[in-house]
Amino acid sequence: MLQKHAQLLHRVPRRAWRWIFRISIILLIIPLLIQWVVAYLVGSDARILPPQLLAAKNLLIVTAHPDDECLFFAPSILGVLDRNRAINGGLLVMSTGNNYGIGETRKAELIGSCKALGINEDRCVAIDNKELQDNPTVWWNTELIESLVHDTVKRWEIDAIITFDSGGVSGHINHRAVSAAVSNYAASNPAAPVTFTLTTTSLLRKYTFLGDLPLTVLPFMWRIIAALSYPTSTAEPKDGDRALVANTWRRYLMTRDAFARHASQYTWDRHLYMIVSRYVCKTQVSAAPFEDRVPPVLHHVSLGSGAQSHSKWMEVRQTCLDIHPGWEAMLWTDDKANAFVAEHFPELESMWQSYRYPIQKIDSLRYMILYVYGGAILDMDLQCNRALGPLRRFEFVAPAANPVGFSVGFMMASKRNEFVGEIVRNLERYNRHWLLLPYPTVMFSTGCHYASTIHGLQPNRHELKVLAGTKSDPNMHRLNGPVKTPIFDHLGSSSWHSYDAALILSLGKSGAQWKIPVLLVGGSLVTFVIMRRVRRRRLSLRAK
Repeated sequence: MLQKHAQLLHRVPRRAWRWIFRISIILLIIPLLIQWVVAYLVGSDARILPPQLLAAKNLLIVTAHPDDECLFFAPSILGVLDRNRAINGGLLVMSTGNNYGIGETRKAELIGSCKALGINEDRCVAIDNKELQDNPTVWWNTELIESLVHDTVKRWEIDAIITFDSGGVSGHINHRAVSAAVSNYAASNPAAPVTFTLTTTSLLRKYTFLGDLPLTVLPFMWRIIAALSYPTSTAEPKDGDRALVANTWRRYLMTRDAFARHASQYTWDRHLYMIVSRYVCKTQVSAAPFEDRVPPVLHHVSLGSGAQSHSKWMEVRQTCLDIHPGWEAMLWTDDKANAFVAEHFPELESMWQSYRYPIQKIDSLRYMILYVYGGAILDMDLQCNRALGPLRRFEFVAPAANPVGFSVGFMMASKRNEFVGEIVRNLERYNRHWLLLPYPTVMFSTGCHYASTIHGLQPNRHELKVLAGTKSDPNMHRLNGPVKTPIFDHLGSSSWHSYDAALILSLGKSGAQWKIPVLLVGGSLVTFVIMRRVRRRRLSLRAK
């Protein structure tokens, strides 16, 4: 067999061998040349390394395990910190890597790695939480990760983040959980710093060292040519969404030195990884925009005589219009609302027109509008402080309510959203009167409690974004009374509250000395009325 192969090779003409040799040399030289250009000539150009990274004051790298910073993020870390020594680098690792019971050892090794990468020891943190233990089969608590990231960003005044993308580079479930949490934090918190994610590639490209560099630079080709022609320290917004970082030889040696500090992990396969992996010589990070699912439409509902004449609320509404240029604005008055319900929901028109309280018509109209048009719908007493654009990536968004559920004073949804459709379809079923109590009647038929009940019945609740704040500030987004949130100033008119609302709300605030008698008397009255109705019902059935 070997003899046959040798004979076949001898049949290849010398001319062909010369071409094979030349092509091989070219294939070897081109990646080296590109690496040299990117690492040494244009690496600091704003079109290759955006100012959001290079001019940041405090950079945060968020990873899952100790040694991730060397195996995947070293070129990004060194490409930023080594170019601008004024930047304070920070590393937040979500676990101690205690899968084999050596968590404390790996924490100590992490400190040495941070020093080698130029990260201050005070900002090199590995979290040891029972819900965030290194485990390749467990999806971590993303809400906990969001809270930890939020607190760290606030404490260290972070203005740029780098973390995993949705693929987690290696596909590790812990990596992907970190990505989901940080991405969710960045998208749902308008005050969050710019967030870049490390690009995951195929397995073949991952282990070709410089071999896939020509493919990696293709999206940057015109930027590289422009950077070689006329260098600049500023960049157009369209050039600030991606960065290409290549290690110089010195930084490559620094990467190897940093990983050598992880002595417990420096096995032969990891040593081989440091030679053949693309992630130790170059990285591509992206602040790729999420797909917008919510249409850019602002809805406000103003029903009732003289509603539009209240200049204060129209001024408040204008604050939202001003910071959403290009968004369609729709103000729903009585005439428009009547025509809309008659056209799109004729089966609900009779019930909608006969609602006892005006706020029931407003609440139910919110759901119908969101279902048909999508967009964002806001109470007239919400003054906008920040644009809602970052939240458009979610299918549904609403702020958390107190003590449970969510508020319907602000909602965003995609067009024909299935969850919003469920709210609309159940309006008739939940249309019940609670004796002479307006507050429960509204809340349980069309208000927050009603919508939250439907939410609780959804099997895909994790896909519906409720802005719940963090563990340190759980009320961050709640719109209870006059309050300031990261997105709104809630002026808290609560104009629909009736005589019973103050009594019901006070039960949760006042002392206990008078609650028990009130509850006993009220409970007895309710029981008496229910039993009387049941008795009448039975008598009517017997008469038939």
